[in-house]
Amino acid sequence: MNVREPAPLSNLLSIDDQESVGAYVWRLEDSESFNYNNMIMYAAGIESGTFTVDDGQREIRIDTEWLAEIHDSDDITTVSPDWTVSTPLSARSWKSPYIQLDNHLIVSPIPMMKYIFDADAPEEIPDDEDFEAKAILDGETLAVSGEVSMEQGTPVLQGSDNEPLVLSDQGFDEFSRGLPSQMLKYGLIAVGFGALESLVLANGLEVV
Repeated sequence: MNVREPAPLSNLLSIDDQESVGAYVWRLEDSESFNYNNMIMYAAGIESGTFTVDDGQREIRIDTEWLAEIHDSDDITTVSPDWTVSTPLSARSWKSPYIQLDNHLIVSPIPMMKYIFDADAPEEIPDDEDFEAKAILDGETLAVSGEVSMEQGTPVLQGSDNEPLVLSDQGFDEFSRGLPSQMLKYGLIAVGFGALESLVLANGLEVV
């Protein structure tokens, strides 16, 4: 996977690898009555820059707009601690059956928390707030599936109701094992299984 333009605010995620972030899924939670075992997710979304995968013959740009739309994704640049509860759909950005990102989990990075809470020091960030992100980094292998179209001579992989966009950093086998149960959970059993047949692995794309 090759990052051409990093995702918005990804420089605030404090990732040890210091690799560019092509996209990330995030959520913002707070604890109910200081009960840390009962966290309420009140904002979530997916943020993307410009990134591509290489099938050995050409680079294909990944367009995540469909994922953001079907999950009613919130905009990280406008997130506010004053929000009460976001829409039920936006939480699905974090729990989407079409997204499996497990390799790079970032929990409560201070720069991002300071941005969200407009804080000058870590001590000003509320203890009952929690920000998490799951990132896709430059150079890593990514399993992807969707519809390919041409835009100004550039192949673009995107999603649709008939052919959803699928992203996974766990490879085809691991993702396909969990997808049926995830789709049943979210009532999406009618779409998406055709995507499995065309699932491919980027960085030496291996068509399954």
